[in-house]
Amino acid sequence: MTPETTSFGACVYAHRMRQGLRQATVAARAGISGGYFSELENSKRHAPPQRTVRRIAHALDLCQAGVEQLSALADRERATALDESHLPAEVRNLLCVIRASAQSLDSALLESLQQQITEALM
Repeated sequence: MTPETTSFGACVYAHRMRQGLRQATVAARAGISGGYFSELENSKRHAPPQRTVRRIAHALDLCQAGVEQLSALADRERATALDESHLPAEVRNLLCVIRASAQSLDSALLESLQQQITEALM
């Protein structure tokens, strides 16, 4: 796993699974809510600030390389994040689903979705 090939949430998930930890355990150790941790891990929220990244890395007992990897992923995601706060929650949720599965979506499905949305707006 490298910063170029994964998301912050996927990386956190992989580390957590490798250690056999529950989401609630890592969240409690990091001092964040279980719901927030779940949303981060499932890429339903943009990467957190570096302070939270360090707390999660510490909760996962990561080595320095692991901390640097999470930090780089979080920086990259924050740098590319668009301000979507003005969008309705349903739209933000749909965008999160699309982003999380973007690598596996085929072009025919994307074209179909785009056409359905365009037709619904006419």
